[in-house]
Amino acid sequence: MDLTDIRFTRQMVEQTLKSSERSGGHAGSRHVSISNQGLMDRVPAMMNRPRRENETGPGIVLITGFLTFADAVDACTLLLNSPEAAPGLRQLYGAKDGHRQEFKAIDVRQMFRMRYAMGGEATAVLPTSCMTVIAERNGYRPHGIHVVTFFGTLAVA
Repeated sequence: MDLTDIRFTRQMVEQTLKSSERSGGHAGSRHVSISNQGLMDRVPAMMNRPRRENETGPGIVLITGFLTFADAVDACTLLLNSPEAAPGLRQLYGAKDGHRQEFKAIDVRQMFRMRYAMGGEATAVLPTSCMTVIAERNGYRPHGIHVVTFFGTLAVA
């Protein structure tokens, strides 16, 4: 696929997210329209999981959820079309099926209100423009991408 010609439309992203969700992705089931309690229920598992080799920082647990699927689609569309995502998309499209690519804390330059669980009993709805998507190359999925997960993040200065 020639990336110089691709521009992700909202419809393409919606199709990709829905297809990914049906095939093991969890952007929708874990990060869209989830209640405060649903977010809090996920905190213990995240706090007790082993840190990944490349993880840095203080290990603060932050779980987020888009308020609506429409917001998730809009934010993901902005992320995939951002200049910051272009190098990773080139790598993803140039790789074999199964290659995983992380697009971490990309500022999509538009605020989206998100529900947050921050460990303990703390929950809030706050705006953010930083998003993370983890995708895999899959030639059988719409537009060659399987979205493993997609969520809002807080930028660390």
